[in-house]
Amino acid sequence: MEAVYLVAKYTPDLARMEPQNIGIIVRRHGKWATRFAGENDQGQLDGRSLGTFASEEAYREWHRFWTGTIRDGVFDEADHHWVGPDEPRFVEAICLASRDHFTLAYGQPVGVPLELESARQMADYLFAQLVLRNATASEDARVEHPVRALKRRYGLTEGGT
Repeated sequence: MEAVYLVAKYTPDLARMEPQNIGIIVRRHGKWATRFAGENDQGQLDGRSLGTFASEEAYREWHRFWTGTIRDGVFDEADHHWVGPDEPRFVEAICLASRDHFTLAYGQPVGVPLELESARQMADYLFAQLVLRNATASEDARVEHPVRALKRRYGLTEGGT
């Protein structure tokens, strides 16, 4: 399987070290594809979908950086030169350039269906498995809390009484 993927992560509180998966960067058969939280079908960020970030502007800057680097390359801070997206050291260089609240981690090829031929198919699949699944769980937790508060306020219990 000639593929590599990176998981983009956002860590709201660096002291707690609890990152959230926010995107996927895939290289498959020499082609790159990305999927990120808050993107529309054209790959542009939709501000209505960015409520989980402390700084929407910081996320927008990292999104531009990551999507731009797979097109233009990145400065390799370790070797002090520009690395193109087709060069062997590119993946390591883009990971090193990502830091603090917004980072990249190497993905593990476990459980990725072999029939996914294109980078786009792989990015869509991994985004659904690794990013959307986490977002749904977070949204469920946010919705559950106000419901419990209302039940407590009005003395309701399970079963409607």
